[in-house]
Amino acid sequence: MIPLLDLSSYACEPDEEVTSVSVVDLTVDGNVATYFAAGTMIFTGDDVEPSAGRILLFEAGNQWSRLVEARGPVLTLKVAHAIEASANAITCVDGVLVVAISCLVSNDNSRVRVCLP
Repeated sequence: MIPLLDLSSYACEPDEEVTSVSVVDLTVDGNVATYFAAGTMIFTGDDVEPSAGRILLFEAGNQWSRLVEARGPVLTLKVAHAIEASANAITCVDGVLVVAISCLVSNDNSRVRVCLP
């Protein structure tokens, strides 16, 4: 058995679930920084597909944790970006965040909207 220690936590919005998590090295202002990236989906009402989601970026800092009596990494939310679909996969390519999103093809008699993940 491997004991796991809860060093940090984050409460999602109501009806929101995490769909993907990744550690990414992003280039910001010419500097490379490491983040924990999470993609989410949000279901509302009778949605067939998730109607929304978010991309969350957390920074790990070496601070005193409120949750444990020791010095260790604590996650701090740095970015919360709303999207109009679910974030099914999240990764980094050459310092740039890449997110695979879901989308419906819909026809409301006035337009057809096609989104490709």
